[in-house]
Amino acid sequence: MITKPNILFATGAKIIVPGKQETFDKVLIDSRQNAERGLFVALKGKKTDGHAYLYDAWDHGARAALISQKVNAPEGFGLYLVHDTVEALKNLGKFCSKNLAGKKIAITGTVGKTTTKFFFQKILGSRYRVTATPFSYNTNIGVSTSICNFDPQSDFFIIEAGINKRGEMSELAEIIEPELVVFTAFGKGHLEGFGNVETVIQEKIVLAENAKIIYLNGDNPYALKLKEDFSNAGKKVILFGLQNHITSQLSLLDYHLNPSEGMTRFRCQCEGRISLFQVPIFSPELIILLLPVLHQAFQLGIEEEEIQKVLHEILLPEGREKIYHVGEGYLIDDSYNANPISLHKALNLLKRFSYQGYQTWVVLGDMLEMGSFSEAIHQESIRSLEEHKIKNVILYGSMMHEAAEKILSRNSVDGEYYLASSHEEIKKILLDQIPFPFSRVIVLFKGSRAMKLEEAIPTEWIEHETWNHSQ
Repeated sequence: MITKPNILFATGAKIIVPGKQETFDKVLIDSRQNAERGLFVALKGKKTDGHAYLYDAWDHGARAALISQKVNAPEGFGLYLVHDTVEALKNLGKFCSKNLAGKKIAITGTVGKTTTKFFFQKILGSRYRVTATPFSYNTNIGVSTSICNFDPQSDFFIIEAGINKRGEMSELAEIIEPELVVFTAFGKGHLEGFGNVETVIQEKIVLAENAKIIYLNGDNPYALKLKEDFSNAGKKVILFGLQNHITSQLSLLDYHLNPSEGMTRFRCQCEGRISLFQVPIFSPELIILLLPVLHQAFQLGIEEEEIQKVLHEILLPEGREKIYHVGEGYLIDDSYNANPISLHKALNLLKRFSYQGYQTWVVLGDMLEMGSFSEAIHQESIRSLEEHKIKNVILYGSMMHEAAEKILSRNSVDGEYYLASSHEEIKKILLDQIPFPFSRVIVLFKGSRAMKLEEAIPTEWIEHETWNHSQ
């Protein structure tokens, strides 16, 4: 709950119309969102201007708005004038963040942010009150809005932090002020606003400037130097990763994929403690992201049996390696995002299934926001398909098509490559080429969010799913 005096103090707003509401249960930036006793923040975007939607916000329960210009508004709608509504929202987020008593855990990296957040939310939530940023609300606008809506009585606040250009992480660090930061991985992703990986890293590590504890993926080539820098700054740094990186205090020792059960059994060690778990997650790269969560859970006294119960029923978020068991095969929706790191993970997964006798298919869409690296990265992706011996490939998007025409024309190709121009064409190829119900077949969908590859998944397949851990 946020009071009118809180809003005026945090934003420096001038009251234009006082309105009747003195306290607000929710802050919202989307006028279509239902929010009784809500405060609407009228943001100006590239395509829309929130100032034009005050009546819509009123109809959905909002009773006041932060504005930066003259507007027409419903009678009785409180209006608070600020110079810049984006800045006002960030200042309101900072105010609310300072008033949170629980531990704030921030997560950033090129890949795995939302999945790691999800793991923290589920496992710590088995015993404690945990609140997390919803969806992929990881920008300064999304994080500020989320923090304003957090339950201040929670024990833990799990906050995903993402950036697209320089300077954004500094703003996020000021808003969040995390006590603990997890760096999932560093690599080629969202390069458009940065130019190179080194710049991305320098921007992202700003998040941990005032943090006390840092979890750092030790499998990354930059890890040891970053650990040294953080340690010299007086921070506690904990490395996590694969067993063969002996510098990691938290390690994945071994894992065994059992497709018939839809489970992976794995052993891990957390600072000398050896544990055995099973989970309906197929990629070891995702299991590695569990290690900081398990370490925190053990420190909080959550027992292995309690953790295993959560893991057995865990279901990954939409588009992030979500698994559907269809007949004797699998459909994997990993369509939410794509970059070289996450593609490598996906192709490694298909290779593991291939070793167990599965016919593998991948539907691969363009990888966006790669800036000047885009052409080279898409050509590398085609080479990766060949190196991983993925023989059944559907490519979607102009950049994938251009890369295929350049690379495949030079090489002899062992397998079938299809260039699809629409979601419907993808569906037709799949339905024509793959007998249904599935035998030992695995089909993986991978592409950037804007490609919307989830819309290319044949509905017939999902409708005939034989199990789902969410049920």
